Amino acid sequence: MGRSGGGGGGHSGGGGFSGGGRSGGGGFSSGGRSHPSGGRSGGGSSGGWGGGNSGGGHHPGGPHPGGYGPPPVYPGGWGYGGGWGPRYHRRRYYSGGAGFGCVGAVVAAVAAVAVIVVLLVFTQTATRPGILSGDASGVTASTIRREKLDPSLGQETAWYQDDNTGADAWFSKPGEVENGLKYYFDKTGVRPYLLINDQTKSAEVMAMTDAERFAYVQERYDELFRDDAHALFVISDNGEGDWRYDDYIGAQAKVVVDQEAVGILYDYLDYYWGTDSDEETLFSESFRKAADRMMSDPSAKVSPWIVLTVVAGVIILAAILFGYLKKRKQQKLKEMELTRNILETPIDQIPPRE
Repeated sequence: MGRSGGGGGGHSGGGGFSGGGRSGGGGFSSGGRSHPSGGRSGGGSSGGWGGGNSGGGHHPGGPHPGGYGPPPVYPGGWGYGGGWGPRYHRRRYYSGGAGFGCVGAVVAAVAAVAVIVVLLVFTQTATRPGILSGDASGVTASTIRREKLDPSLGQETAWYQDDNTGADAWFSKPGEVENGLKYYFDKTGVRPYLLINDQTKSAEVMAMTDAERFAYVQERYDELFRDDAHALFVISDNGEGDWRYDDYIGAQAKVVVDQEAVGILYDYLDYYWGTDSDEETLFSESFRKAADRMMSDPSAKVSPWIVLTVVAGVIILAAILFGYLKKRKQQKLKEMELTRNILETPIDQIPPRE
């Protein structure tokens, strides 16, 4: 049956380190988190100027009988005819997009650089969980550098125990859940163990005081393990919309799975519990992502302000470059317009030199 439906509820953190424990130091219980308002809720979450001819290209002039004159002048093209006959010009047309291809190419290149920079930065942050102060799911960042625990300190055990049977059993794909728990172990060196109470026991746990709950979880740890390198997580869901999770961390395991690390895992459980993911995804992804985040190096943090500064700098550079190239293009157009006017002016209309 898995989790019970109902409206989504908040969570209340509790605890911190508690005394007691096993082997002269014991573990700690973070106090768990409870969701009294209901179980899991559904729902989610053209360059240059143009060439070519117009007007038929060059035109042959008429006959020019008799006499000699100065050699014909053909500004802006060439034609036929001698003497002082009319001059025909090959007319040049200038595209209104003169120089824009260059500007557009440069701006596109700068924009591409900006996109690459942003992608590189966010790729780094995405592959290093905990680098930014949080994420869309509201998961706490890791602020502690943790070293993997020696995996040989913990005895090899099963990965979870579901006290619900038949149609009430939580997992139809246990391998997926186990893979997520194994990933957590490979990353941290701490063996996680998931204990899912049946509805009767869940109701009893929820009726306990904090002290009674701590004693209960510690007792279950001592029953299950003979080492201090396990992390026990107990899930209680009474089937009426109330659920919570509690933990007991072995004395050696708590060197890695400290209070912040437990909080990170609970944040991911909260996040996936509020989505439409199935139970297998809920636990598998929560343990995977928690392991990645808690074992990330906080010294590799990249401030979001650095990203914004880099992007802003690239945009400003692109704006300056665009303005310069635009001004240069306008000057070029003026020069070409002046040249065109000179080329299209008939010789007899050009004022003689003094």
